[in-house]
Amino acid sequence: VYYYVIESYMAYYSLEQGTVCQALCGGLRHLIKEYKMMVVQLEELVTAEGMTLQKMWYHIQSSLRVIKSLHELVISAEGLKGGNLISCIMKLLHNTTDKEIADIYNYLFGKTLNLYVEMVSAWIYEGIIH
Repeated sequence: VYYYVIESYMAYYSLEQGTVCQALCGGLRHLIKEYKMMVVQLEELVTAEGMTLQKMWYHIQSSLRVIKSLHELVISAEGLKGGNLISCIMKLLHNTTDKEIADIYNYLFGKTLNLYVEMVSAWIYEGIIH
């Protein structure tokens, strides 16, 4: 369910919802790609070694936390654009105590904030509105 919600968010918000949403979706796409690679590696381990359910559960714990936190982000960010979207990511970043999740939120925050700052700078210094 988490994966499907994240994919649906990226499909809807990556096209016509503004450049900050597009930047967030780009970051999410990168993280989902890493998740898919983990699933493939796990599948190879299962077929090669006959992995037990306990070992598999151990290996997916970190990825499960990540996907769950990304799900929380896209649910919180539903309908938000621009500065409000950046504020939402910042709020989640400040509310987490998990270092790995904080690093992921920080990565996504950086992706969106850098683009936002570039847009505002272009508007202020060059008079260009994107």
